[in-house]
Amino acid sequence: MTVWLRSGQAAGPDRGQSDPGQPDAGMLRAALEGVSAERVLVVVGPGDRIDVIPVQDHTAP
Repeated sequence: MTVWLRSGQAAGPDRGQSDPGQPDAGMLRAALEGVSAERVLVVVGPGDRIDVIPVQDHTAP
């Protein structure tokens, strides 16, 4: 897993503390339920929004 912060945004709360404006692990688990793709792009925010986008490998011809 790779995590990037949105450009210009503060890093957020200390590790181990939840951010009330962001989804928690349970919400992420629910968003991923039933996804069968090998690779997905997960976009979190704004607020508690979670988008799960299946992606496939791209092989140049």
